[in-house]
Amino acid sequence: MSITPQERELIIISAAVGSGCKTCIKQDMLIANQLRVSGADIAATVAVAIEIRRNATNDIENFVSS
Repeated sequence: MSITPQERELIIISAAVGSGCKTCIKQDMLIANQLRVSGADIAATVAVAIEIRRNATNDIENFVSS
């Protein structure tokens, strides 16, 4: 199974958001735009990645404080 370059870039953006790398996010969003990934797809990817990061952080905080 293979993925398209556009799908690959969305995965990379997700990882960049998850790691909090602003420079990476900026660069990868430029690449996604060059690959003609829609703004809606980029925004949805970022929103999901932010929610995953937020939930993971909350889960860890709850685990550590229990």
